[in-house]
Order: sequence, then C-alpha cells, then structure tokens
Amino acid sequence: MGQFYFSEEQKFNQLWVWAILLPIIVIVGVQFFDLLNKNQTLNLDNESLIGIIISIVVVAATATLFMTMKLTTKIDKMTIRVRFYPFVNRTISWQDVEEAYVRTYKPVMEYGGWGIRRRIGSIAYSVSGKQGLQLKLTNGKKVLIGTKKVEELKLLLQKRALPSEL
Repeated sequence: MGQFYFSEEQKFNQLWVWAILLPIIVIVGVQFFDLLNKNQTLNLDNESLIGIIISIVVVAATATLFMTMKLTTKIDKMTIRVRFYPFVNRTISWQDVEEAYVRTYKPVMEYGGWGIRRRIGSIAYSVSGKQGLQLKLTNGKKVLIGTKKVEELKLLLQKRALPSEL
C-alpha cells in the first residue's frame, strides 16, 4: 500500500435524517412502555407485546445503521478505494479509468437520492451534497463518488494528469 493522496470520510449526519428517525424512535418507545404498564395491570396478550418488541428492534437497527454507515474514499497512485460501510468495499484501478472529473449532479433526479444507487450502466455512492467524482471506466460503466472536498479532489486530478506529479 502506498501513500494516500486523497482521503475523505462522510457520515449520514444530516438533520433531516434524524428529524425523521427521532420521532419514530420516541413513538415506539412510548408505546412499548405504555404497553408494559398496561400488561402489568390488564395482562395483555403476547402478540401485542411481540409486535412492539419487533418494532423496537427494527427502529433500533435502522437508527444504528444510520449512525454507523459511512462513505470512505481513498485515492493513491494506483487505485481509488470506495468503502460504504457496512455494504461495499470496492477498489478501482486507475488503469480501468478512462476519464475522471469532479461534477455537480442532482442526487434525487439522477439517482433517486443518496446512498448506494444504481441505474443502468452506472452506480453512485453518496451521503450528502451535490458534488462528486465521476469515473468513466474502460468497460463503459460509470461510477460516481460523492465528495465534500471538491477543491482538494480537483487539485489531485490536475496533478494526476501530469505524469511526474504522483
């Protein structure tokens, strides 16, 4: 492994994500404690209790997933590494890249939102924002990697175009 010329880590820490998840967590939690209190006095059936427990597990798993998901991009002389934890760990050799440039894109219109998004002949890895590293591969496919470090990435691509720089 060589020296990384570019490294970035992004997480799902947008306010809108938590504005959606937090109320759901609170509602399910309140329902659970309410049901526990009623269960002590009314001896409710197990199906209701199991339903609430399943809801809690699903909501907790979703919240945990959003807290742990992260997009890591590392670029060195030989490769571009994309890690979308815990789902994807992909390495793209520079030899397989026909063209690379930073561009503005429309996440919702072009890919249907953020995350790992596929469309015919293309895949996007993005967490937030509208800027990304667009790769056109020699096999005709396209890869878009979201970035918040636009200027740093542009500078790297300019330097990479000069053979003696990297």
